[in-house]
Amino acid sequence: MKSVFKYALAATALVGFMSACGGNDEPNNPVNPDKPATPTAPAASTSLIYEANPLFFASDNSLAAIQARLDKIDDLEADVLWLMPIYAQGQKNAIGSPYCVKDYKAINPKYGDMAALKNLVNAAHADGMIVILDWVANHTAWDNVWISEHPDWFTKNANGDIVSPPGMGWNDVADLNYDNVEMRRAMIDAMLYWVKQADVDGFRCDYAEGVPNSFWKEAIRSIREAKPKAFMLAEASDFKLYDADFDMIYDWTYCTDLQAFYNGKSTFDKFVEKTLNRDKTVPAGKQLLRYVVNHDVISEKSPQQMYGSPEAMPGAFVITSFLSQVPMIYSGMEAGFDNRTAFINAKPLTWNAALQKKYEEICDAYKETAVARGGDLKVYSSGSKGVIFGHTNGDKTVLVAVNPTGNAVQVKVPIAFVGDKMEELISDTDLAMPSAVSLDAYGYKIFSK
Repeated sequence: MKSVFKYALAATALVGFMSACGGNDEPNNPVNPDKPATPTAPAASTSLIYEANPLFFASDNSLAAIQARLDKIDDLEADVLWLMPIYAQGQKNAIGSPYCVKDYKAINPKYGDMAALKNLVNAAHADGMIVILDWVANHTAWDNVWISEHPDWFTKNANGDIVSPPGMGWNDVADLNYDNVEMRRAMIDAMLYWVKQADVDGFRCDYAEGVPNSFWKEAIRSIREAKPKAFMLAEASDFKLYDADFDMIYDWTYCTDLQAFYNGKSTFDKFVEKTLNRDKTVPAGKQLLRYVVNHDVISEKSPQQMYGSPEAMPGAFVITSFLSQVPMIYSGMEAGFDNRTAFINAKPLTWNAALQKKYEEICDAYKETAVARGGDLKVYSSGSKGVIFGHTNGDKTVLVAVNPTGNAVQVKVPIAFVGDKMEELISDTDLAMPSAVSLDAYGYKIFSK
């Protein structure tokens, strides 16, 4: 089911982008000047990011495979499509990681070519999504041409040897030296290449804290000169990255805190308190990214270790979506992770239609309750056997009930809502709110009025 709201949102973003461009006669879509302006990242209360691992979609021609599944991503109400690194990968000292970049201006031939990327970007834009690329600025592959042509662009030890990023254990990559002005210019030029040639809308910047803020300020300024509404996401925990004009950074401890609640090591009240306290420190107009899993997390732990069961993940995503800030879906959640799943040398997944539908229903409910979620959040029930929380904004209310356990439970409804006429969004059922909500193992229900 598709939400009409998303298309109204995309239209609003379109108008905003065109207004921002003012009287500029230059076409803002270098791929196809006849197309209208592309969408821009929407407000925090309504946006949702989809992280796509190309190899989960196909072993070859992965970009085309993502495009073939774009309608399913669109059905998840994604506003932002984040592509994990698509660049030519290094072979020297390599372990198969896409974050080992051999050529910043070349596409991994297993993924396709520039035409395939342009087709994907254009199709995403037509569906109201923006597209951001994963950018790896801290390091390169050992067989990147920069090493042979510009060895002074890299960090060296006392013996004059190029080194890996200190203290990280990333022996498959070589550390870049940001004291070198020429290297900085080349890095910005490479980022602009994708904006100008493929019309991408911004970047998710890997290990952003490993690069000086002064570089990010310069890079983001240059990118926004080419695309004024470029969206910039930093993989970082340091709020100083906002000073470099990033739009969004990671809520670094959120996923760990959520797991602590599911594993009985924290109460829901404490989890929410920590989450909302971080919200208070986010500068106006900026955002935090929150997720149940991403490519790193699911590579390190199984769903059983994180949340007690693979069946718990949709409910954990409900909590993540309906608390605050911006949720993310990592490709594969809708296929179902039964165990640890590496992103390095990843294999194509078999998509699960039933799980896809579950996430579609959650995302539809998330979008449809945007107004209510703009109000104050209150936790009504926080027991380890079931929680109820919600937002009220004027005459709009959303109530969310989640069971974090593998047993069926009943959770008491706050007395103020008992008897109220509400809609249960997942089942599309109108009802008078009962005194208690019945939840199956790892179940959830979302009510709105």
